Amino acid sequence: MKDSASLLLDFSGCEAIELRTRQGDNYYRCGFGILPKASTKIEIISAAQREAMLADSKISDYEWLCGYIYSGQFDPSQYFFTRNGSYWTGDVSIPQKINLGDDRVREISLDGDYKTLAIIPFVIDEGNFGLMIMKKLERYYFTRQDIEFYEGVAQTFGVAASCRRSQYALRERLKELTCIYEISRIVEKPDTSTDEILQGIVRILPSAMQHSELASARIVLHGREYVAEGFKESEFRLASDIAIKDEKIGMVEVFYSAEGLDEGEGLFLSEERSLLDAVAKEIGSIVETRRADEQQALLQEQLRHADRLATVGQFAAGIAHELNDPLSRILGFAQLASKADNLSQQVDEDLDRIINASLNARNIVKKLLIFTRDVPQTIGDLDLNRVVAEEILFFESQCGRKGIELVKDLAPNLPLISADPVQIKQVLVNLAVNAIHAMPNGGRLRMCTRRARKRVALVVEDNGEGMSEEVRKKIFIPFFTTKDVGKGTGLGMSVVHGIVMSHGGKISVDSAPGEGTRVEVEFPQSHPKEAQ
Repeated sequence: MKDSASLLLDFSGCEAIELRTRQGDNYYRCGFGILPKASTKIEIISAAQREAMLADSKISDYEWLCGYIYSGQFDPSQYFFTRNGSYWTGDVSIPQKINLGDDRVREISLDGDYKTLAIIPFVIDEGNFGLMIMKKLERYYFTRQDIEFYEGVAQTFGVAASCRRSQYALRERLKELTCIYEISRIVEKPDTSTDEILQGIVRILPSAMQHSELASARIVLHGREYVAEGFKESEFRLASDIAIKDEKIGMVEVFYSAEGLDEGEGLFLSEERSLLDAVAKEIGSIVETRRADEQQALLQEQLRHADRLATVGQFAAGIAHELNDPLSRILGFAQLASKADNLSQQVDEDLDRIINASLNARNIVKKLLIFTRDVPQTIGDLDLNRVVAEEILFFESQCGRKGIELVKDLAPNLPLISADPVQIKQVLVNLAVNAIHAMPNGGRLRMCTRRARKRVALVVEDNGEGMSEEVRKKIFIPFFTTKDVGKGTGLGMSVVHGIVMSHGGKISVDSAPGEGTRVEVEFPQSHPKEAQ
């Protein structure tokens, strides 16, 4: 357009030419002049700014006339209008009266440096028009035949502008389709995490914008931000909310770098708004689908876990009952033999080892029976604070030897729970032993109780080695252990889980490598009456 205007300046002999066009909601004014020196000025005006300008009673007669010609409501009988709607005067210093119809007249005065003025409208496409404004310092520079000739030239401008807009629109749509295609490739790629998808989108999205070299994108989802390298936030912003079932969970934003924009630029196309809405909707769909898949996978894992527990439970119960009888005999005969007279020291020591090994094996069998719930429970009202206070005495010396600080924090007036005291002690012992083993170089072991709505909670917390997420997910699986062979049965946490579930309770474990472990167990209150 600039090159065409320069040629027109040279051909027409005018000192200034102004082109006005409309694209979408914006109006563009391009001024080209050769006096006092070669200059070019481009200005963009929004539809709202233009409406405010036309509504202003102090608007200049020149701007009013341009708006009047844009509207196409001219009276061709007036000598300064042609039948095609072009305005023409050879002397702007002469006031002119414009017939507005219904006996309304507006008198205008266009006096200024340029004495000859021609304003020629042209059609770009349906609903879009332009103005070619030619200015000359000399009076009466154009003839009517000149104006008719330049009306043809103006229509050529319209055809050129229409072709350029079509090319521009095609290029922009191609960029948007390429963006959507690249996003779909990321989404459909197997084993791609949600974080990788969102990071890929913020990298691709700027390429679909009309000023892609100045654009950067950001996605905010559940309070977490995803940005590409070189991200810059500015006042030129386009945003769309990400929602799932009318619940806003984040937003997609595109920014233009303020430093790279000329005055009036930075306005986004309506197609770009539609694209951003589509991307936000797609992200919402991805998050919703991933959430549903995760919930389904969790349910399937819970079903598999329950099935494993049932199978292992049946097997363990049978083994435990089969072992009980021979273990009892070994233990009984060993104890009888140890009471015999004239035993050598070596035999006496060997019998002690047999007795201790038998007791240990019987303890393992007991754990198996508790795990399989094959041991009858003795349920009654139980003061959890009293259990913790009694059992904690057994760990004080062991903690002292290992450099572990033992902290007791018991909530006052704790409600009673309905539980088997032996099994609750088993829970506390197993959790405490695990915590102590996790702190080979010393640390801090905290045992506390607290109210938890209509439940009573027991918390065992350490600042030891902690667990990875992979290990944490497996701790309730029977016979799973991270300890060396011969140093653990892998039943401790399985027993804890079985006892807690059998009491209608809940258990949660939070842990991270190097940050310790926190286990919280909740039991239902037996009744509203508070423990004294």
